[in-house]
Amino acid sequence: MWQLYQFPLCPFSRKVRLLLGEKGVGYELVRRTWLAGATMSLADLTAAAHISVADYLGGIDWTGHEQTKGWYSGLKSRPSFRPLLAERMEIVTPPKYYEDVDF
Repeated sequence: MWQLYQFPLCPFSRKVRLLLGEKGVGYELVRRTWLAGATMSLADLTAAAHISVADYLGGIDWTGHEQTKGWYSGLKSRPSFRPLLAERMEIVTPPKYYEDVDF
């Protein structure tokens, strides 16, 4: 099960926890390459953006979720995703692995 911590700076963390739950992203990715079908869609981009914020805050334990981690790593490695990974909050610094696509 995912371990996503509650952060006051992450008001949508409950939604992310539900998305990453037992029948969440990993469940969908076992059945197909992308969340909503055979090609990347807005569902993948939206989920990746939300996961990126939770990951920035250090709130995701990736242990045992290799399918989801591989999917997210693939999205992180896309040139269009790099500017998102380069953004920083003034009061919070991300974990050291945050920008690493092979975390």
